[in-house]
Amino acid sequence: MKKASITSPATPLRGAAAQFVESKLAAGAVAFSLDELVENTGLSIIAARNQLLRLGNKVVRVSPRQQFFLIVRPDHQVMGGPPVEWWLDAYFRWLGRPYYLALQTAAASHGSSPQAIQVTQVMTDLPRRDLRIGRVRVHCQMCCCKNANEATNRRLCAALRQHAGGDRL
Repeated sequence: MKKASITSPATPLRGAAAQFVESKLAAGAVAFSLDELVENTGLSIIAARNQLLRLGNKVVRVSPRQQFFLIVRPDHQVMGGPPVEWWLDAYFRWLGRPYYLALQTAAASHGSSPQAIQVTQVMTDLPRRDLRIGRVRVHCQMCCCKNANEATNRRLCAALRQHAGGDRL
């Protein structure tokens, strides 16, 4: 008499994060949040984190405390992440914060800088820590002038909030 083999049924959620990442790449997106992954795959937060860990260096977290991830294609493995221009807008939209590119970075993105930009400079309304993803660096600065009075700083920040992004990529 044959023994019935005991196998666990394949769960439909196995590899869901990898499929989600592939679908994002196929759609041309290189950034996503953990909430977006959980919502689209039906995974729990813990299962989603574990599946992302199994993907290794194909997915990198923007900041250790934030649940925002970048998809690293094989041609960007050397840099450690995709170019800033590809994901910066999605990141600040996810944060819900206005931003604009600082002058030299904005000039470089429009092709009028004679030198390659090593650090992307971003102006925003609240202080933020700098981001380092592999060789990709983003320096965040708050929109205020030390020499200006408080009213001027409030006007600058209000203008930034109203403009909601200035020279976004």
